[in-house]
Amino acid sequence: MAFAETGFGKTFAAFGPVPAEQLADRLPAPEAGVFYVVAGADSWLRQQTLRRLADHHLGEPPAPFRLRRFDGRTANADQVVSATRTVSFSGAPVVLIENGLRIAQPPASVPALAGVVLELLDRPPGRAVIALEWERNPDRRRKDWKALASSLSDAVSGGGALVLDCDAPPPARMTRWIRRTARERGLNLPEQGAELLFERFGRELRQQVNEIEKLAVYAAGDEGGDVTLADMEQVLGGGSVQDRFRFTDALQAGRTETALTSLESLLRDGESPQALMALLYRLVTQIQLAQAHRGDEPLAEALRVPRRVADDLERAARRFRPAELRAMLRQLAEMDLRMKTTRVPDRAALSSLALLLGRGSSGARRRRV
Repeated sequence: MAFAETGFGKTFAAFGPVPAEQLADRLPAPEAGVFYVVAGADSWLRQQTLRRLADHHLGEPPAPFRLRRFDGRTANADQVVSATRTVSFSGAPVVLIENGLRIAQPPASVPALAGVVLELLDRPPGRAVIALEWERNPDRRRKDWKALASSLSDAVSGGGALVLDCDAPPPARMTRWIRRTARERGLNLPEQGAELLFERFGRELRQQVNEIEKLAVYAAGDEGGDVTLADMEQVLGGGSVQDRFRFTDALQAGRTETALTSLESLLRDGESPQALMALLYRLVTQIQLAQAHRGDEPLAEALRVPRRVADDLERAARRFRPAELRAMLRQLAEMDLRMKTTRVPDRAALSSLALLLGRGSSGARRRRV
């Protein structure tokens, strides 16, 4: 799900957020003072981004004693102010404030940090670098948030602040992210290898990186860093490829009972619910592409899938109207967000989506009678 579609996106869209993957192109000079807001739903990406910012501004060779870290849930306002004003012979301080939600939504028993942050935005302390992690979407109705949003907007417009988007890439861009991350670690994935990782682990970036690093270690003995699909099946965690294929094949063919049985087996064997959500999203997207396919290029080549899979997708596409597929993608996105932000049981959410996809269009069935 793209940043703009999430609660974070609605809150921070007005500040022109920069995707974390484009950070290298937007970094100011290491010695420049700047205020960063590192916001998004993916904790691994937020932490990676904070680390990259610190490494960039601490210089080369790094001066770690310039770094100050605070937990926004417990930080003392005087300590934060003091840290931003402490300049050493090696340069200005680099201050990281993690878990920043308390700044806009402080508990009644804890003094607010909002006033401190407002002052830092309105009157930046020299060349200090301040990075504020925003871990959850704030309540935009609160007075503290409205004041912060106004000051942050002015700081961004003036070039003194930068908001960084730390949501995972949307599903349509995940396989590209996986391939790039693998290449950065010297790993060459086989054809359909990125798709396999996406199907199995979804948009959980920490788990994706862990599995890619496992594969990189496995492939270290190979001069080119190559792995095969068979290697991946041997090394990766999660359920088996065969079980997932049985699940998607049943959904494509409208065999709902078989699909639900396979889903139950996958969950029982420890398959990640988010990976299964990604699998459903990819399947609906492929059916939608098959339905819209025109031109001389065979569908198998256009989608880069085996001919048998392309034939199955074409048959599945005939079971749905285009509007139904669009509605299904919206429901998948909404359910994905609910699974992450509420207590909707994973099994119930996935089963309802599988029922929806397995049932197909009632209108299409009437036309076949």
